[in-house]
Amino acid sequence: MKGLQVACLLLGWPLLAGAAGAAGAARPAKPAWVYGMLDFTHDYVSQSVEELATSIDRFFANQKHYQYTNRTYVQIRLDGYWRDERTPEYTPRLRAKLHLPGAERRFKLMLETDPQERQTPQDLSQNNAGTTGGAGAGNYFLSMLRERVSESGWNFQPNIGVELKLPLEAFLRLRLYKSIPLGEKWTMRPDQNVYWYTGQGAGSDSYLEFNYRLSDDFLLRFGSFLRWTDRNDYWEPSQNLVLYHYIRPGVQMYYQVGMFGRTAPTLHVTDYLFTINYRQLLYRDWLFLEMRPQLSYAEGEDWRPVRSFLLRFDVVFGRQ
Repeated sequence: MKGLQVACLLLGWPLLAGAAGAAGAARPAKPAWVYGMLDFTHDYVSQSVEELATSIDRFFANQKHYQYTNRTYVQIRLDGYWRDERTPEYTPRLRAKLHLPGAERRFKLMLETDPQERQTPQDLSQNNAGTTGGAGAGNYFLSMLRERVSESGWNFQPNIGVELKLPLEAFLRLRLYKSIPLGEKWTMRPDQNVYWYTGQGAGSDSYLEFNYRLSDDFLLRFGSFLRWTDRNDYWEPSQNLVLYHYIRPGVQMYYQVGMFGRTAPTLHVTDYLFTINYRQLLYRDWLFLEMRPQLSYAEGEDWRPVRSFLLRFDVVFGRQ
């Protein structure tokens, strides 16, 4: 418990300090046109930070890009997963977001095998559905999504659908998210997803992300995630620190440290994850190869080190 609290403080302190410094800085007396030029430069730099973060999410074809994109999007994924003392797993995945004709691009039809709320926080942080639990590859979820952006920049995504199995299970979802610039090199992304399933009850996923641009080739990301579900009736907090590295066109990597916890019976750490992920574009702009070695320490494994490796072929249409 103390380790989780100290780690959160250590990760949060530079963010709070940077925000406080930016808020407290006073402008010297200068002509109005100078302020206009400074504001333009600030907006441009902040936008470039957001564009870098968005391009990374797009390249890795992760859950955020799938949720945030307003284009038709189809992803077919084949994963091979090896872990200590377990038989290998070979799992196909599919998710698609299709514009409905005549709907002025506001309504979309979604088909998924791994919706966010049915993944574990560990898998969700790795863009890695199904390796530690959650919905299986044979479970399909069909839904209708409407997208709306408010004048203040908040994105609203109400969603209604069914899980395609017998008996049918209906669900409702509402997602709200926004990108907020903080200073010249920081952006913040709050993301709230609330949902209700007829068979499993209600739940909430809260995510807060800070992106810091180190250079044109490196982006540092602090991610805080908190889940509550009616079924479990306890909170699942997690913290991830990720360094993204642009190597050359079509090749990127990231290095990740993750810590996961639970509030039952009291707040404590349940897992530590250490990951290196390599992703390369193999053909045109739609076929990718991904390799991911990982080392984990889990309470359920008596804190012994567990090694695993993921080999993935990813076919993505509508990424641009």
